[in-house]
Amino acid sequence: MADWEHSQLATTAIAAIHRNLPWLYSGNLHSTDKSSFEHPIDWQRIASSGFSDSSIFQLKLHSGSFAVRSWPNTQASVDKVAFWDRLQRSDVFRPFPKLVPWIGYSQEQVLLFPWDGKLWSLSEWIDGRPFQEEDLSLDRVGELASILAKIHVATLASPAPEASGPSRTLVERAHFLDRISRRWETSVMASDFFQRQELVAPLIRCLATIDAYKKPWCERLEQISRADRRHHWIVRDLWYENVLVRPSGEFASIVDLGAARFDWPGLDFVRLFGSLTGVANNQSCGRISTRDWWGKAYAIYTSGHPNHALGTINECMDLNEIATALSLAQWMEWVENRTVKLNSFEDENRIARRIRQLCQAAALLP
Repeated sequence: MADWEHSQLATTAIAAIHRNLPWLYSGNLHSTDKSSFEHPIDWQRIASSGFSDSSIFQLKLHSGSFAVRSWPNTQASVDKVAFWDRLQRSDVFRPFPKLVPWIGYSQEQVLLFPWDGKLWSLSEWIDGRPFQEEDLSLDRVGELASILAKIHVATLASPAPEASGPSRTLVERAHFLDRISRRWETSVMASDFFQRQELVAPLIRCLATIDAYKKPWCERLEQISRADRRHHWIVRDLWYENVLVRPSGEFASIVDLGAARFDWPGLDFVRLFGSLTGVANNQSCGRISTRDWWGKAYAIYTSGHPNHALGTINECMDLNEIATALSLAQWMEWVENRTVKLNSFEDENRIARRIRQLCQAAALLP
């Protein structure tokens, strides 16, 4: 996007911001303020820390800062963005950046804009940085558990239909687990990337663990997926780095709804606190046991969401163990099939860092 200020995307984004500024900021639906167009435009491309190859721009106007983001075709969904929009409308809690409609109608809001073969969203810019290892403490775990409970309460109360039955994600995990083989070791050992990053040994240990526990893990996934629990929209990709914090370390927002799905809310809990447990395994947090981390999160989440469908704490810990091993296997497959980009030193280090974090969560690193 060479000529940003004069591109169709920028022009429509600024026009959408101008149309919605009275609603977003002043509450005056009849405002004729045109300051958005009378001041210089400042923009910059933001390096994505994720793995979806999306484009993110920060657009600074006199009226405020905004995020213009593309969504991969596999992630863009009107339903997903509509879920995001519904959740934001909760008067109780709004954890995600506020979406700005591209086109406003009396009965409908268009929240995704097609441009250059992709769908783009426009939202307010949230100042913050990704959650980091030094932010972790038992108090922070409790704060995030309370926030997640509020998200799920607000989502459950949204107009989306409720459902129950087998979790789609758990069924998919069982199918993936079934096809993982020790024969993958050959590909791991032959991978230049895994060799350069010194990941061969822990990944082979992971494959050995999967091979040893495949049968009981499949039975456990099937048992948990059969439980009659309510389903509703969940964030799903709640890896701790998708939590934004302010310079003080306090919660600011949650970013990236690309993996959102109508499914069992326990998956959000397991994903978020499983990733935090991996961080705790990598540092001395007062020598607190893994059980204590999970116990703190579980107690606060369930107290904030009395009608939760989380299951038992043991189910959550079991699912985290299985999900961590399967995530490592998924990365092995993605690297071998070249479905992740390894075009630069930065790409390699970013992916290797995620794999090491998973290895730490699975206690596969010395």
